[in-house]
Amino acid sequence: MMNLSNLSNLKKIPEKIFLNRPSFVFILSLVVFVLDNVLNMFGHYPVFTSFSILIMPLLWLQLWAIGKLSRFMIYFTCIFIISFLISGFFFGFNLRSFSDLIFILLFITSYFYYRGNIVGVLPRRAFIFPVMVFLLFAFAFTGINSQSFNRLKKESQTQTYKSPKKVKHDQDALDVLEYNRNYKNGLFRIPHVAAYFLGFISLFYAFLFTKKRKWLYLFFSIIFIFLMFYSGVRTFAAAIFFAVIIYFIRKKNLWFFSAFTLVFVLMFVFRYNLFSITRNTLLEPFSSLLITISDNIDRLSRVLIWKSWLLEMQKFHWYNFIAGKSFYQSVVANGINLHNPL
Repeated sequence: MMNLSNLSNLKKIPEKIFLNRPSFVFILSLVVFVLDNVLNMFGHYPVFTSFSILIMPLLWLQLWAIGKLSRFMIYFTCIFIISFLISGFFFGFNLRSFSDLIFILLFITSYFYYRGNIVGVLPRRAFIFPVMVFLLFAFAFTGINSQSFNRLKKESQTQTYKSPKKVKHDQDALDVLEYNRNYKNGLFRIPHVAAYFLGFISLFYAFLFTKKRKWLYLFFSIIFIFLMFYSGVRTFAAAIFFAVIIYFIRKKNLWFFSAFTLVFVLMFVFRYNLFSITRNTLLEPFSSLLITISDNIDRLSRVLIWKSWLLEMQKFHWYNFIAGKSFYQSVVANGINLHNPL
């Protein structure tokens, strides 16, 4: 049985390796993230995943040492680990499912770690994050974009499928609008991650501007939202659109809501004119989205994925509703249903 002396020594471990300093953990995580993206320019190296596996138990130990180990986090972690083990037992274990589990657990761990050590968080350290994100993305301006995402796409395209697609869409001349997507991501492994980070930073500076009324913050917010559009990823822009609608509804500001809705309707009415104006510009992916939604919605990737998801839900047994299926099973399902393991 562990005596009090051993417990005391165990509690001192996080302090000895500086895990009681959240700013240190933040900078260390950021450095490893940058290293992960740089190395994956040349191949598949799970640097950040490996780092997460090592640091998570240490962060749990640090929270336990200061008496702030959340029961909710314990239950959350146990439920996801049990679900992973059960689905792995029935459907087989896969590294992609395991990495997905690690990132889910890292998210909840990070939330409670910084919440439990809020006194040690230095706000000025947060500004290192926009600088590093900008430096990673800035390579896109020189034409250097990580091919890690494209390598995954090419690997999936080389797969052969014995059965025909289960989710189909009519071949349309407008399909070319969705095929010709030119993402810009710099050294980021995944273009969507770059866009999410850029969009989040834009919102961060917009929030600071509303609180402190410093025009420099507004300038930075505009710069990062421009970079988000430049990436060519539309997901975060769609999220902002729905967020604005919800904001106007909650504030009950009918004038702004009506004006915003009118502009949106006019964009749809004159979508082809808008596409002609924005062609070969950073706004082309977004103007083409209006055409796809209106005239070729079956080709929209999210619609295809949801159709595939609905097909799989129809095959669920009672135990699937309890333990679910692994992330890799969704990849396999999309490969069968769409011939594209999205």
